[in-house]
Amino acid sequence: MLILSSGIVYTSIADAGEDGFKLLDEAMNLLLAQTADPSPHVLWKLQYKQICPELAFSEEPAVKRSALHDHVLMFPPLSPDLALGDSVLVPIKEAWLKITGLGAEEFMVFGTSPNNGGEVEE
Repeated sequence: MLILSSGIVYTSIADAGEDGFKLLDEAMNLLLAQTADPSPHVLWKLQYKQICPELAFSEEPAVKRSALHDHVLMFPPLSPDLALGDSVLVPIKEAWLKITGLGAEEFMVFGTSPNNGGEVEE
């Protein structure tokens, strides 16, 4: 038996739409049924459906120059995952290389400049 006076429960599911919401509601009801409270209930609930363009699932993220402005770089959409993986840095590195013209070995190298990585000299 679960003793729960109050708390916050975060849930997520990859199943889109109403079917996913129904599954989460069923899971919450099963959890509440395990409490010692004779009439447990949810005080407040927020649910949303995350809509992501198909481009977000591209295996080869590419930074592209704007057709209207050559100095504007356009990033691909981020993954809909709840956490950002290291792959989020791929298009950032690509843009950095295009902007700076430096080599890939210089990307995200910190603290190696003569002024200790950005400290202001007086």
